[in-house]
Amino acid sequence: MSARAADGDAGTAIMLPPFVPDRFTQLHHTTAWSTLEPAVRRRYNRLYGVRCNEQFMLFESGFTARVVGRIAEHARRRGERELVVRLEGLLADEIRHHRAFDAFNRARMPEVCAAGPVFTALPPRERAALDVAARTPALWPVLLWLVLALEEFSIAFAAMVCAAPGIDPDYAALHAAHARDERRHVHLDAEVLTWLLGRAGRAARRVQAALFRRLLAEVVAPRRSGVAVIRRLCREFPPLAAHEAVMVGEVRALGQDRGVRDLLDDPRRMPTCAALARSHPEFAWGAFRADPSRR
Repeated sequence: MSARAADGDAGTAIMLPPFVPDRFTQLHHTTAWSTLEPAVRRRYNRLYGVRCNEQFMLFESGFTARVVGRIAEHARRRGERELVVRLEGLLADEIRHHRAFDAFNRARMPEVCAAGPVFTALPPRERAALDVAARTPALWPVLLWLVLALEEFSIAFAAMVCAAPGIDPDYAALHAAHARDERRHVHLDAEVLTWLLGRAGRAARRVQAALFRRLLAEVVAPRRSGVAVIRRLCREFPPLAAHEAVMVGEVRALGQDRGVRDLLDDPRRMPTCAALARSHPEFAWGAFRADPSRR
């Protein structure tokens, strides 16, 4: 490989600290992982960490902003000024987070991210479907449950990154700062969600819960962005090109992103979701259904 930038140089890649624990990455859970050289693993790790930042950017700008924005408009029409101020504060935080993640990626990996996100994008069809869903009040509990789950997941992700030995300190600091805001957000999410669920009948909640669990399953399934990281890695390390199809196939065959699933399924790491699931058990998922504190 040519030494385009220090972070992309095969000879120096292993000298750079990882962005995330290797166990959080998708390739780590495939047989291909054991065949990769240490420098290739480290480069993959850092590309994957950039991809994680892009996912947070996409979630906050492409999803949370649409959903919370619509709920804020509804609250404004109802004259609930205090709630509007709090929701607008949340939206302002999300804009700031997006800029922070983007700035980090561009600064630390300019050879990849100089033009902005490269691994994640919301396809036009999904963007249109989300716009329609966000304008449908009956679907707000479904969407806000997902907002709450992913915001609390971001806190668990930050805790995991900060606790792991040897992680890039700037990456850890970025996510620690993000988590400080998200702790406020999850309480607001839960408050609004409790109000929305209180207005829905039992039959409606069952339908909403089924839709939510289906969306959550989509979130934890290995999709385009994880594959895009592998394809980028193979372009940077040409000898890997012959094995690209195998690596992509093994990641897709996982069925779910185990790193994400392990955090989302842990009631200890997701206490706000766990508490709300105890009040509304039809929305419980995975280990939450077996949470001993629910018995």
